[in-house]
Amino acid sequence: MGGTSSKYDGWHVSNNALRGTRYDQIVLVDDAYVLPDDEPMRHFLLEHRAGLSLSGYYNVLDAASRTLVFSTEGRAFGQKEFEVVDVRTNTPVVNVYEELFTFGYVYKYELRRPRAIAPGLEGRARETLATIQIEGHSPRGTFNPNMTMRCQVTRPDLTATITLKVKGGAYFVFLGHPMDQGAVLLARAAMDRKFLEGDTMKLTVAPGVDVAGMVALCVLADEAQRRWRKND
Repeated sequence: MGGTSSKYDGWHVSNNALRGTRYDQIVLVDDAYVLPDDEPMRHFLLEHRAGLSLSGYYNVLDAASRTLVFSTEGRAFGQKEFEVVDVRTNTPVVNVYEELFTFGYVYKYELRRPRAIAPGLEGRARETLATIQIEGHSPRGTFNPNMTMRCQVTRPDLTATITLKVKGGAYFVFLGHPMDQGAVLLARAAMDRKFLEGDTMKLTVAPGVDVAGMVALCVLADEAQRRWRKND
């Protein structure tokens, strides 16, 4: 099941999305995962792992080469919702945690730098990279609810506000807010929900944007939709 039509359908990812903004790149996780700005946009396929009914378990492939790039691992002990893993090094690159005492129609999360990180960054382990608030706009129990995710990037080297609009099975990731003058679309995803096999998500990311960060936000949006559907 894909998305329904929305006022954001006219927005498309472009190869010069950051041109005219004050940002050379948008980094949530690490600049190692930023797409080169002199290359075209990239497409990725997120495949929910067969046999795992919980959210958070995806394989992330480069759509053109079918090369496995990342995996996401679901809820572990404590409050960790999931982590994004670089499959080349088998190393977690970002952890997603739910904040304590999240109630009602708003979910709150943080992106944090994992303990197992690249050499030279040990002193920044567990650093909060972004704070996230997700608000639902559909009745509880809706299969593909509409939601708004507000992400405040708190990295010391880059502060930015990112808004992810969830319209059914369509995800739109904006720098700023779509109603703001100068807002740009950083990434766009389409979720295909299936009853008899694993869900799939097609993700397009603009040059100059951190792919690992976009994967984390879109998988978190899926997590939030599933929770809303279960009235959790």
